Amino acid sequence: MSALSLADQEVCQQPPCRVLAAVECLPPGRSACVADGQGNIGSGNTGLGNFGNDNSGSYNIGSGNHGDAAWGDALMGSGLRCQVTMGRDLACSFSGRGPSPTLDLGRSLAAVRPPTSLLPAARRLLPAARKGAGVHDAAAALPAASATPPAAQLGDPTLVMNWAFCGKMGAYEIQCTVSITAPAAHPTLYVHLELGWVSAVYSCTAVGPGYEGTLEVSGGSGTVGYAYATYITADRQRLVSNSVQLEPYPSPPPPSAPSPPAVSPPPSPFPPAPPPPPPTPPPSFPPPPPTITMSSARCTLNSMSGEVACVTTVTTAELQPAIHVSYHIANLEAKDAYQPDGLVSNHVWRTHDANVAGGRVSAYYLDATGAQVRTPWVRVGSAR
Repeated sequence: MSALSLADQEVCQQPPCRVLAAVECLPPGRSACVADGQGNIGSGNTGLGNFGNDNSGSYNIGSGNHGDAAWGDALMGSGLRCQVTMGRDLACSFSGRGPSPTLDLGRSLAAVRPPTSLLPAARRLLPAARKGAGVHDAAAALPAASATPPAAQLGDPTLVMNWAFCGKMGAYEIQCTVSITAPAAHPTLYVHLELGWVSAVYSCTAVGPGYEGTLEVSGGSGTVGYAYATYITADRQRLVSNSVQLEPYPSPPPPSAPSPPAVSPPPSPFPPAPPPPPPTPPPSFPPPPPTITMSSARCTLNSMSGEVACVTTVTTAELQPAIHVSYHIANLEAKDAYQPDGLVSNHVWRTHDANVAGGRVSAYYLDATGAQVRTPWVRVGSAR
């Protein structure tokens, strides 16, 4: 660019020429408001430069903003319009089933949200959504640039994405089936599918706590991604469910081959073998001696005082810290415990609650596991 004189710079700042001056000013001696075919209107500003290949031709209107990049694949083609605005949302319907087991990958939704750099341009370029069933108004669902988005609460326990299965229907058609558990107080749900660079949002109207629905995505080429659900509460809180990884549809098991018919072996010309001899029973051993026995139990009744005194003799194989004695004297059931002073011990128990001296007595101790090791019941008055 040539140097400009002070006068030419003032001409360039005049309102009719300010746009041209912002791009390129002419050298001295040439008016800044007259096109020369190559500098202002031709290759530089409006021709090949701004309006031709760069701004309006291949770059901004053609391949750049209006053609392949912004208007084609991104906003109007496979990116936003096909997946968001034109996505079908009627297939999400109530199934009447309860919730399925939750598959929670524990992924942070904030780290895997789709990029939002093209969303303001999407609002300007997208036409108004068609009114009627089957079309979700994506422009209305996207928050305004100056609006404050509602607070998001991740992992809400009342909103659970149970599972999501996806499969390819064609070269650019994906079908997904999802299962959601949600509170009946918030019947309007939004299902978010993230398939690589494709983001799809579907609104579902449900009438119960368990939902299963089938969604169709246009423009997707793969089934790798994740899904989650959201809804807006009455106080403008945006609740977000857990995210689940998209799984392929389970394939049916292959048909099992019919089993061949059983063929019986030909009869043997040899006589049948004799039956084997009966197994030899294991040798029997006498049971081990009891570790506690009661050799005697006698009770006497004092007719003057009405006291019943019972004397028991107990023998143990090892010295025990405590011996417990159970008494069934007439209609009285009582227990007593004492500390023996040897392997053979005598104990006297007295009571005024029994009016007869007949009955039965048993003694026991507690082993290392707390289980009772008890003697047989001994009738009072007999010697054992």
